Formats: sequence, structure tokens, C-alpha cells
Amino acid sequence: MQPPFQSILARDYLRLAEYFEGPKDSHFPVGTEFAEKLAAQNHCFALEVEIQERLAPALRTFWPDRNGAVRQLLDQKGPKFQLHSQLRESLNRLTTAYKDWLFEERFPTMGMLASLRLILTFGEGDTFQPTLLDAAVLLLLLGQNEQLEGLPITNPLGIRGLTGEETTELGFRITCLYRMRNRLVTPRSDFHHLARVKSDAARILELLNKIHWQDSSLGPVA
Repeated sequence: MQPPFQSILARDYLRLAEYFEGPKDSHFPVGTEFAEKLAAQNHCFALEVEIQERLAPALRTFWPDRNGAVRQLLDQKGPKFQLHSQLRESLNRLTTAYKDWLFEERFPTMGMLASLRLILTFGEGDTFQPTLLDAAVLLLLLGQNEQLEGLPITNPLGIRGLTGEETTELGFRITCLYRMRNRLVTPRSDFHHLARVKSDAARILELLNKIHWQDSSLGPVA
């Protein structure tokens, strides 16, 4: 039976998360609240390295042509680096329709722009290690052609196996993990989202396991 994580490092992070979720006695090294934060953080780390490993073959193929694909997402008329107006409209519509997949019902638009800028300027696809936000941007905006209305995007990552709605869910849930992990490292912030982190992580893995690639030479992801 295939383990839930393909990445060895991801499994190590998962074991750390389970340790901090485990039983605690007087000798446990940290308090209960901090242990919950560490457990959630390690669940996020596990997903991040797992996604990096699974995306790596597609990124190597996509990287030389990324400039044209990313430029389709941007406003080519204005002087600022900003999203195409039709893409903004599509994202607003999707955010309203699927707000339960987002953290606090918000999509990180400014972070997405920073991620797109990084994707354009980063030199080598072989060494690009996408963060959770980078991965969400890649999958949501460059891994489908069904739910982004009015834009000539043709799934340049070559992802197969997911419907447009499932691709949106995958991207939104990954942004949710990204924003919850940011909350974890905010000084003096309360964090009571471990159950949400775990349920989102489980659903993300379920969706990742449905993906296969258009280019058969890459082999299946799961």
C-alpha cells in the first residue's frame, strides 16, 4: 500500500507533527498550546515538500516557456505589475463561490502577484522550490483551463485528472495552509486551527493523488 506521502522528508515532518500531537506528561519539552502550533507547522512543512517533489517534473518541462504563460495572466496595458482584469473578475467570482476553501474567506492576491514575479525572474526550473503559495498559484492559474473565464490559458503545466472545480479547490486549500502557517509565526497570535490544517492537508493529498501529467514521459504523480 502506497504511503500517503511519497517524499521521505515529508514523512519525517509528519512524524514530527504526530509527536507534538501525542500524549504529554510533565517531561514533555513544550506546553500544550505551543505543541499544537508545532504540530500544525510540521503538517504544513510536510505538504510543502511533498508538493515540491510532485511538481518538479512538470516544472522542468514548463520552465523554458513560463514567460509567455505567465504574461497571459497580467495586464499588458497598464504600467503596473497587476493581474489581467478578466482574471481578477474570475478570481473574485471563485472566491465568492468557494469561500469555505479559503482562510478567513480571503484570497491572497498581493502574495499571488509576488509569486508570479518570482516565477518570471527565477533562473532555473530544476532548482525552483515552490512555497505553498507558489504551488497554489501554479496549480490554480497554470494547471487548468476550465474556470478562468475569458483568458486564453491552456493548462501549460499539463495537469490531468482533476476537474476545473477540483483544481480550484486544490489551489484554494493550499493558499489556506499558506495563510494559516503565516499565522503560526506571527508573534503573540492565538492559533486554534490544527484540526483545519489536518483536514485541509488530507484533502490536498487526496487531490494530488488524482493528478497525472499530459506528457506521459513524466510518468504519473501518484
